[in-house]
Amino acid sequence: MDLITINVRGTIFMTNASNIRNILLTSPLLNLNEHSQYYNPKRQEYFFDRNAAVFETVLDYFVTDKLHVPTNVCAERVREELAFWGIPDRHIEKCCWKTFFQSTEDMNTLQKLLKYIPCVQRRDRCCSWTPTPKRSQTYDMRSRMWSFLHDYQSSTSAKVHHSLICMTILISTILMLLKTVKSVRYENPIPLQLENHTSEALRMYWNTSPHMSIVILEAITNTFLTIEWMLKFATCPNRTFFMKQFLNVTDLMAWLGTWVTLTLDIKSCAFFFSTGHLMPVILPLCILTASRGFRVFRLISDNCGVKILVLSVYSSLRELCILLMTFSCAAIVFAILLYSVQLQSNSRMSPSDAVVAIWWAVITMTTVGYGDYYPTEPLGHVVGVICSITGIVLIALPIAVTSSTFSDFYNFSKYRACYQELLEKDGENDKKTGYNNEVVPM
Repeated sequence: MDLITINVRGTIFMTNASNIRNILLTSPLLNLNEHSQYYNPKRQEYFFDRNAAVFETVLDYFVTDKLHVPTNVCAERVREELAFWGIPDRHIEKCCWKTFFQSTEDMNTLQKLLKYIPCVQRRDRCCSWTPTPKRSQTYDMRSRMWSFLHDYQSSTSAKVHHSLICMTILISTILMLLKTVKSVRYENPIPLQLENHTSEALRMYWNTSPHMSIVILEAITNTFLTIEWMLKFATCPNRTFFMKQFLNVTDLMAWLGTWVTLTLDIKSCAFFFSTGHLMPVILPLCILTASRGFRVFRLISDNCGVKILVLSVYSSLRELCILLMTFSCAAIVFAILLYSVQLQSNSRMSPSDAVVAIWWAVITMTTVGYGDYYPTEPLGHVVGVICSITGIVLIALPIAVTSSTFSDFYNFSKYRACYQELLEKDGENDKKTGYNNEVVPM
């Protein structure tokens, strides 16, 4: 029996040389002889400064042809050790899959979280200033102004400014809602001649004007928000990236739409629409007006919980796409079934065609149940029951996966917060001791 002695960081292992098999050509165990760089002639053994706990599983794999992962060693460390000893990961037994591959999933989740919410507050591409010697003062002033407008945690005045902006957005949103209430609007002296099929809500909007106090308050809040947006755009070092951000684009559309509607409120609408062709104007104006509603997202855009929720939804797009595809197929099937079994019914509650039946299927599967269409035949009742149960099952399963993803991100966010506190404490200690230690964002 050809026994060899292997010293792994002080732990002595003895095994038969013939047991070493099923390893890669890059493994240091491939050629164990006196000419090996790991051979110690004084002790007549091979020394490796590696993890002994993992090497014990490696020797066990050589004897039993079964590779089990130790639970007391990090899976990433196990992967590195197996790569060093030349054993492929695919040889791991099924009972250890969860222990081994779960760490990979956890690391991917953590990397996504740290990429989206880094541990150390750092400036993004929109805030990457590279001042030149010739224009250092100008760039420094623009950088300070951008930090004041963009990062509300940079100073006390920035926090006050951020609070004023949030209050202004809230007031502007309330004013937008009040403008749709008929009791705060008065009749125009010259009403528009609208077409007969025009809805009552549209007639009320075009033939009335909001109270002057609402108009004045809306002009003040919109002026403040317009100036704030222009200052951001002027001081931003990367305007292209600035205009690609969703909230910045919606802010632009919001204050432009507000000035247009204020102009219509102050002046007579008949001055602008004397021809009576309103449809080419209504759609763009509705889009600009509706964009003001997106301003409320600025109130929660910096909240860590909201960022985790958005990241969870983005990471669960695959499951949500599967839900959408399965839900669409099931809605089409149930729509065709209901239309087929309701053909002999004369009830006006029965869908007139299969396309309308798809609307019924969607409303039924989502348990909304408007009641505008419903089955009246016995077979239609059976189809309705099966449709409802199927909808509950289809929606519940992917939502559980999304909730699990959110839970993972939320837990890792708490770990990130704990690590952030350690970094802040180290930074305070470095300031006290005068030690300059630059922390690299993770």
